[in-house]
Amino acid sequence: ELARSLRLFVGDDVDVISPFGELGPTGPLPKARRFRVAGIFYSGMYEYDMKHVYVVLPVAQSFLRTGDAISGIEARVANVTESARVARRLRPALGRDDLRVADWRLRNRSLFGALALEKLVMFVTLGITVLIAGFCVFATLTLMVHEKRREVGILKAMGTSDASVIQVFLSEGLLIGLL
Repeated sequence: ELARSLRLFVGDDVDVISPFGELGPTGPLPKARRFRVAGIFYSGMYEYDMKHVYVVLPVAQSFLRTGDAISGIEARVANVTESARVARRLRPALGRDDLRVADWRLRNRSLFGALALEKLVMFVTLGITVLIAGFCVFATLTLMVHEKRREVGILKAMGTSDASVIQVFLSEGLLIGLL
């Protein structure tokens, strides 16, 4: 997604600007470096594809002037449902308060919030749609019973029970509802 928005293809050069530049006479000067696009990845998650770029670690450390330090480590667990438990066990094992441990649910909280909201909106929308369809079936059957009063009277005169007449209209309503 990032390559698409910047109109980059494999083999193109891109200028990357670091916010950690040198201090010049007029203030901070950003540091820029040209990188060549070696490949484009697609993870399927828009937020990752729009924000993540992979660079060889020594090159990134040199460009950002972090020395041998790194800014983050990602770990993969065999069972994704265990990530919160692993994160809780990892916090005290690190023994440092300046390091943060976050599982994938916590890091993607906004995405899951949006999905929950979408699920709620879909439930309400479909509920209203089913309710309106139910009213339409009810109105159609009410009009049909009103129009077929004479035919129902003839059936009743011939000895048809009330339950049979109701069963005919209910089965017709079921067919209309299914359609």
